[in-house]
Amino acid sequence: MSSDSVDSCDVLVVGGGVAGMSAACKLAEWGLRVQIVEQAPTLGGAVLRRAQKGQNSKLNGVHEPIWRDLMARFDRVRKLISVSICTTYTGTDSTGEIVITNTSTSTSVRLRPKAIIVATGASERVRPRLGWHLPGVMTAGALQVILKTSLRAPKKRVLLAGSGPLLLAVAAQLTRLGNPPLAVIEEARPFRKFWRALSLPAGYLLEAANYMMILKVAGVPILQGRFISRIEQYAGGLRVSITGEDQLCFETDFLALHDGIAKNSYGMRPGGMPIWYEAGDCALGLGARASRAHGEAVAIEVIKQLRVCPVESVEMKVRTKVLLDVLSREMAAQSTLAEIYSVDEQSVLDELPHEVIICRCENKSLSDLYDLGSDPTNREIRLNGRFAMGACQGRFCAHWINMLRKKAGTAEGDRLIGSHWPIKPISIQALMHESDHASSTERECSD
Repeated sequence: MSSDSVDSCDVLVVGGGVAGMSAACKLAEWGLRVQIVEQAPTLGGAVLRRAQKGQNSKLNGVHEPIWRDLMARFDRVRKLISVSICTTYTGTDSTGEIVITNTSTSTSVRLRPKAIIVATGASERVRPRLGWHLPGVMTAGALQVILKTSLRAPKKRVLLAGSGPLLLAVAAQLTRLGNPPLAVIEEARPFRKFWRALSLPAGYLLEAANYMMILKVAGVPILQGRFISRIEQYAGGLRVSITGEDQLCFETDFLALHDGIAKNSYGMRPGGMPIWYEAGDCALGLGARASRAHGEAVAIEVIKQLRVCPVESVEMKVRTKVLLDVLSREMAAQSTLAEIYSVDEQSVLDELPHEVIICRCENKSLSDLYDLGSDPTNREIRLNGRFAMGACQGRFCAHWINMLRKKAGTAEGDRLIGSHWPIKPISIQALMHESDHASSTERECSD
């Protein structure tokens, strides 16, 4: 790629969700040129996903005012913000040069910004279960994206299972679109800890009450303390066996699983990029309310480092204090939710049968993992076992492999995924066909 193809901006923001948009608006308000890259065809991220036809999503609920506020700010500074949709952040080399790739045209552009803010959102956690790799099984987050972008529910049977408040949200959204789920299978027992929920902010309680009312009116059962023991295919779809206080079996067409969210900062932090921050759920995993505050707080730090304003600015100090207070409150709220929805995942993993698939990309089972020996190295797991070597590069399986090895959270466990360039697979065609940045940039400003 020739040097004359290098474009420039002051700050590159990766991700057009709540955190990314909040950061971009703050940066532009201080006169910085911002480039946003968003892999989806619309802005908004998973929480505020826009419908593909441009309609306002009626499924964003209590978070929709956040979007209206961000878009109002965006409209005031849009001359300083360029937005490239259907575009991924491919990686950064050791010199700080960044490659972004337009997935719809298979072309790439090189940038050399002064700073980068990664706001790619959280990753969804789904624990391995016997049969979770079968067709018809998806994540609850993926189902929610389908609902928000199409504004239509699948016309077949849907079952939701796992743990966490997202299950209630998706169940209520399915119901609002005319297809209530068969049931919500919740591993935890949150209703037994309702007294802990009383300490949550009012917004959380009102949101939960709305979901519960929708599901109660529709007659959707919420079964607590139940676990999936087996998922099987049969002529009519999927047969899901449930254990707990009793033995249950559901026949369904789709099964949506969810076991919480995790930080999503996968990738290489480049040595040639001195100003590099992660914002929102990819760094904190605290939800939309915290993401807006954290995106702006990170932008303030970038503004200071680029010396756009005095470090001791009174305005910045006051605003930073407000944002930190919001983050502290949201952190406490998410800690309470984690307690309410706590599940002993280690015990569940330890009871998995050896034939269960752990790595869906490479179709590798728990037995294949144990065949590597009692304490295989990361290199042996990847090269000999082929775990974390597929399309997801360990995003789905690495955490569970580490827990099975009893190395979750350790330095050795963290290195199973590793860091390398590119962050996402890139075609040779995209490297060969380099586009003009101005013509490949699309302004996404509809709400």
